[in-house]
Amino acid sequence: MRKVIPEIIAPNHALRLKARQDLTDGKGVLHRTGEEWLVREVGAYLTGVFEEVRKLEWCSKTFIELWHGIHLYINSCHVLVLWCIYLTACLSLLV
Repeated sequence: MRKVIPEIIAPNHALRLKARQDLTDGKGVLHRTGEEWLVREVGAYLTGVFEEVRKLEWCSKTFIELWHGIHLYINSCHVLVLWCIYLTACLSLLV
């Protein structure tokens, strides 16, 4: 038995979690074994039994102007939130 301490997520931070086995999180999203995802809601987060905290990350917002672009390469299966479009893949994306 271990003592569970909630993780505190501050503004501009995200908590990276990893599934120890297949699970459904508090929002009803199914996560497969080994899958990692970010929790960005500000406040206390109490991890589930089959969730492992990888690290607390700092996130910043970047504004893109018309004459600039970003080249993204995703080398593992993560969910990328980009202009309210959810992309899951191992792909190269030019925005």
